[in-house]
Amino acid sequence: MYLVQLLLWCGVVAGPLFVATFLVEGYMRPNYNPLRKPVSVLSQGRRGWVQKANFFVSGVLLIAYAYGLYMMLGAVGAVWGPLLVFLHGAGVVGAGIFDTDYGGVRTKGFHHNRSGVLHDLFSTIVFVSLSVGCIVFANIFNMLQAPQWALYSNITGVLYLLGFIISARAFAPSSSLAPIGGLIQRLTIIIGCVWVTLSALHFLAGW
Repeated sequence: MYLVQLLLWCGVVAGPLFVATFLVEGYMRPNYNPLRKPVSVLSQGRRGWVQKANFFVSGVLLIAYAYGLYMMLGAVGAVWGPLLVFLHGAGVVGAGIFDTDYGGVRTKGFHHNRSGVLHDLFSTIVFVSLSVGCIVFANIFNMLQAPQWALYSNITGVLYLLGFIISARAFAPSSSLAPIGGLIQRLTIIIGCVWVTLSALHFLAGW
């Protein structure tokens, strides 16, 4: 019982820790424009270890949370939801292991190196897995007679996926959204992190 509670608390902590760290680090980093540049750029440079550690610690917390969800919900057959949260956490860890090669201004002649390709792959896993996970959890919440949470999860899943698509477009060459690409990405991340934290608190309250 106490193990499950501890694992669920990992889900409560993961989002606020991740968001607070990249917001503070973005503010402190000289010559870094958080409105334009993605969070991953904070992994570059002399202080890059801070954001790399942020990816790793937050990802491990999400993986632990996924196991707690499995222990709590597996008995009622809700396996896909915890699995997608696990993939979300694994993607966060992978995005920290492989640095982005994007510096904030992507020209038409830009080509990824291997680390950049893997970083983008893991980042895609991060966003897609949680988007689908929210939809899956909407069905779980309906099964648990929590229609408000089902509606919230569906809305979050749609907004999170749309935010990912729009922010990816904003980082493309000559995008009119380039000046606020970083802002769009941050808002998207916050939407997902808030859902993870609130849903973890909901499961804790019912455990």
